Amino acid sequence: MADEYPYLLPQPDVLTQGYWDALREHRLVLQSCQACETFQHPPDRTCRFCLGEEMTWEEVSGKGTLYTYVIVTQGILGPWRGHDPYNVIQVLPDEVDPATVSVHNNATYNVIYGNAVEVDNEDLEVGMAMEAVFDDVTDDVTILRWRPAS
Repeated sequence: MADEYPYLLPQPDVLTQGYWDALREHRLVLQSCQACETFQHPPDRTCRFCLGEEMTWEEVSGKGTLYTYVIVTQGILGPWRGHDPYNVIQVLPDEVDPATVSVHNNATYNVIYGNAVEVDNEDLEVGMAMEAVFDDVTDDVTILRWRPAS
């Protein structure tokens, strides 16, 4: 099945393995700091807010708000070439405090990147309610996608 999936597959490491394991079980988890009770994504060794070192995985609802998006109209890299237009979105999970969203080195923290499915690109709107979709792309890998909440 992996040979059939044309895109790059994630390469979990010690920081992200729990996230990918949960997705494979069709659950969404976020890293949570036990000291300040703040979620953070992507995961890190310490809390970005209080520098706490006791980080755990906490299951969240899989519901969120479309924070921002872009429509790629000319895919130029490898397997994405010829599959345009496609969307890349950022979803703010319902459990994450919007005040904790930050941008550093051109990356947005505390939102989850993905693709919107079951919706036309023209119908995407910032602020729309979204829900998680678990896409089993191989026997071992599940990718998180998002669709408008029903």
